[in-house]
Amino acid sequence: MTRLVVRTFALLIGVVVLSLCFLSTRLLVGINRNRRTHFSALPLVEEHQPKGQLFDGPGQLFDGPGQLFDGPGQGQLLPGPRRGRLFDNPGEWPAEREWRADGRRPAENKPVQEIPPEGDVANVHRHQEARVAARRLDTAPDDIPVSSDETEVREVAAAEDKMAAQEIHKHKLVVRVPDVVSVSGHRICAPEKSIAMIKTHKCSSSTLQNILLRKAEDLNLTVAVPREGVYLGSPDFFRRGYILGDLGRTKYNIMASHMRFTSPRDVQQVMATGAKYVTILRNPAEQYESMYTYYGWKSRYHVNMQRFLSSPERLFRIFEPRRTRNAGRNPMCYDNGLDTRTLTPGSRKFVSFVNLLSEWYDLVLIAEYFEESLILLKELMCWTLDDIVYFSQNARNKESVVALSPQDRAAIREWNWADTELYDHFNATLWAKVDLYGREKMTREVAKLREKNKVLADDCIGEVLETGDKRIWYPNGIKINSFALREDSTHRGLCEQLVRPELAYLKLFQDKIKKTPEYLRVFGADPQNVRRRDHRRAQVQRHWVKHPV
Repeated sequence: MTRLVVRTFALLIGVVVLSLCFLSTRLLVGINRNRRTHFSALPLVEEHQPKGQLFDGPGQLFDGPGQLFDGPGQGQLLPGPRRGRLFDNPGEWPAEREWRADGRRPAENKPVQEIPPEGDVANVHRHQEARVAARRLDTAPDDIPVSSDETEVREVAAAEDKMAAQEIHKHKLVVRVPDVVSVSGHRICAPEKSIAMIKTHKCSSSTLQNILLRKAEDLNLTVAVPREGVYLGSPDFFRRGYILGDLGRTKYNIMASHMRFTSPRDVQQVMATGAKYVTILRNPAEQYESMYTYYGWKSRYHVNMQRFLSSPERLFRIFEPRRTRNAGRNPMCYDNGLDTRTLTPGSRKFVSFVNLLSEWYDLVLIAEYFEESLILLKELMCWTLDDIVYFSQNARNKESVVALSPQDRAAIREWNWADTELYDHFNATLWAKVDLYGREKMTREVAKLREKNKVLADDCIGEVLETGDKRIWYPNGIKINSFALREDSTHRGLCEQLVRPELAYLKLFQDKIKKTPEYLRVFGADPQNVRRRDHRRAQVQRHWVKHPV
């Protein structure tokens, strides 16, 4: 009897406990329903929930007794009608919309405007480009002309900066500013820092190299420079062992030295993530004449260029070296990794080669349209016109250029059939990009670039030297134009960069690398100890191959 009473009592207690649990659950569900909107307003980024706003009410996080902020004007980041809003549209990031110090945006509830129609500059969101344009203009030489649109942009930016400073001071806020967003043309984009150029011979590549090395110097970027000289391995194919001070794990921002391209994988392994890849080509007739004259191929083939072109097959077969940095046939293809000296037109290997380069290169510049190419490079890298100003580097004096007859041009294009097809292909792709960019817009940008170059040339160049510059390598009997810095130049730093030739710029980076603690620890400070240095380099590289980071 006692045992039955105990069991009955325990059963009653269990029923009471279960009832209490059920009632508690229903109570919690009811509370959660009342607050569902507040918690659903905090979606995961990957889900891209609609609304996207962080706060529902006027600046408050909770609207019940446990609220963090009580009413309008409390809890908001900055005053204004857009209290507490983090996103305007589903899945929209703050960086995709323009931020203003008063918490408002000029185009409410509208997506970012795409590239406006050609010539419709008035539709550009000036507020979107204000800060970066102002920063660029403030650091640009004062006497370089700027457009009225850019001046207005700077004024708007100054007003916004003042307003932002007042609000930050008023609310005592610590604001984390994202990476500088630059405006190139009419697109909002972040400036790129990493680019590799496959440097071709006698294609204005030294001028392009100067632009890239200036950017590296300004931003203190990592640069892949040769251990010695100007070549990253040629006539051998490129490998990272040819990079000065490389330990097998560095990712570089800039690579712009001569090399023989191997494959995208080999170059991508040493470049920073997201790097852009470019090269530059030149009309095969002018490029081949420049190669023949500059490198003294008259002594290689024992005849001048006109005599060589009369019977190139025989002379080439007799005198062309098997291993060379400068191929006597189709040299631009040779630099880009394909030795076409023995191939015949229509080769499937050559067709695959062109297709590979078309897929891999982000941009192929054309020397004859160098300024148009630079404008496209500016768009690709999200740079400004001030980043691509230039003086022609390592260019021969007119006296050292051999005039070509129409027959000579035809003979060169026939002899260098692969370079001709490569050039024609990428020249067509360049102008397709120009058409997408807009011909009229391109004309305006080229005119602005030329004006900036002219102003800087007047300010920077004291004298044009043809010989006697110790920074220049002069081939036998060839005059090379170089620039002496004007003593009273206004923009000293930029002028020094613009007149600095290739050998001097590479030495600047090589000396900088040799002074780093990492280099001194591994390779030592004694420049004469070449055997020990190379042996130690090989040991370190084998170690990192076996034990990658």
